[in-house]
Amino acid sequence: MRVLIFQDRRAWNVSVQKEIFEWRPLNGELANVRWIDRPEWALLALPAMKTDSLIEKSGRLVIQWQFSNATSCFWAWLLATIIKKVELTVNAARTMRETQKGDRKGEIEDIHAWCHRLYAYVYWKEEVVQTLLTKTLLSEFFNFPIALNMGGK
Repeated sequence: MRVLIFQDRRAWNVSVQKEIFEWRPLNGELANVRWIDRPEWALLALPAMKTDSLIEKSGRLVIQWQFSNATSCFWAWLLATIIKKVELTVNAARTMRETQKGDRKGEIEDIHAWCHRLYAYVYWKEEVVQTLLTKTLLSEFFNFPIALNMGGK
């Protein structure tokens, strides 16, 4: 699993999560402002955004987040943070395996939880990640040459 998680460094000699953290949008990259319900999979510790909106839907209060050019750095930050957490938990599990110390079951559960969040975010019906990676200059970062026959090395 570790080989797959760190494939970006071997294939392109970059850290994808670091590049996403450092990305800054240009004015007007995303022309529309959308309000989307805070997803179920969202991390409990996510900071409140200045643009949060609390509305009533079907008799319950719902937090909505703004998806726009003004908030695109937050959405990129969220993607990079989840990727970083996957990397950290995979490294922690490897360390525990090598030292035979700690709760390996707990580490595997952490890896599962972060991979699930990453999957949920990437395939979220709101298509936030797809929009960031195709309709902003962040997409230019991912025009890497295709590395064929990596052979796990």
